Amino acid sequence: MIKNINMILDQVSKLYQLDIDKGAFSPIGNSANLIYEFQHKGEYFILRITEKDIEHLANYESELDFINYLAKNKVSVSKAITSVNNRLVEAVKDSNSCYIISVFEKAAGHMPVINDAEEWNDKLFYKWGQTMGQMHALSKGYKLNKCVSRKQWNEDIYFTDEYIIEDESIANKWNKIIDEMNLLPKDADAYGLIHYDFHQYNFFVNNNSITVFDFDDCLYHWFICDIVIAFYHAIACIPVSEPQKRMNFAWNFIEAFLKGYLKENIIEEYWIEKIPLFLEYRRMCSYMFFTKMWDNQNIEPKQKEALERMRYNIVNEIPYIEIDFGTLKEKLTCLK
Repeated sequence: MIKNINMILDQVSKLYQLDIDKGAFSPIGNSANLIYEFQHKGEYFILRITEKDIEHLANYESELDFINYLAKNKVSVSKAITSVNNRLVEAVKDSNSCYIISVFEKAAGHMPVINDAEEWNDKLFYKWGQTMGQMHALSKGYKLNKCVSRKQWNEDIYFTDEYIIEDESIANKWNKIIDEMNLLPKDADAYGLIHYDFHQYNFFVNNNSITVFDFDDCLYHWFICDIVIAFYHAIACIPVSEPQKRMNFAWNFIEAFLKGYLKENIIEEYWIEKIPLFLEYRRMCSYMFFTKMWDNQNIEPKQKEALERMRYNIVNEIPYIEIDFGTLKEKLTCLK
């Protein structure tokens, strides 16, 4: 918790020439960062505060540079605001703490309502895929400043000591997945800078458009991984206790999504065959994340049950979704 939030707000006001209405200033979201919504002259903005050493500044600059590159090229993203110093990111110090500050335009609309068929449907999935296709096509031509970089896929947090796997059975499955991924090609049409968390909780819907935000995790990875993350989390909205409904939804989603994606970017049939591999990769990452997040001493029964089910499915190599990806590959030509 920030001890002197008013001091930081005063600094933000000066750095970004914003008249912040402190009466309408409120925390939002569930993030590793502190996220606040505020008003300036009747318009809404997002303030992100991260307590990090100054050495992390360049990493945040690279994230926002990519966001604004996408915005400049007509992708609907929550654009970063430049400070009076012509910087996308600023650092504010308070006693012995350093805070990395970013300000964004607030996305119009709301998170998609998954139980509303008027909104959560093929039209949205198509638009979702189309937006991701735009991002990936632009990623191919994007060049980061030589002084700034983003992580490669195997430099992600799940490869650090923070996420050491002590469960031997899980570790064996993880190593098997990583060994297979290490053999994948990294040509320009397959590998580049991706969002890496572009699921239904990281974009807003407004009429027939969507606006993407939360690029914290963006890194260099295979484009198919971004597609699979959207697929993985969309499917998760259907309970595992309803397998047929889950299966039908998965088919509807991936066909509509890929149709939109292919309007903006190419995808070779080879990568359709790799969807199961990347679904396992995402499931492993999710399992490690929840295992770390949920305190083993105070874990709730539903959380414990979910982790046990995930572990069983991983160890026994039970597919996340029983789809015939060979058939999907054949359909790819029709979707183009």
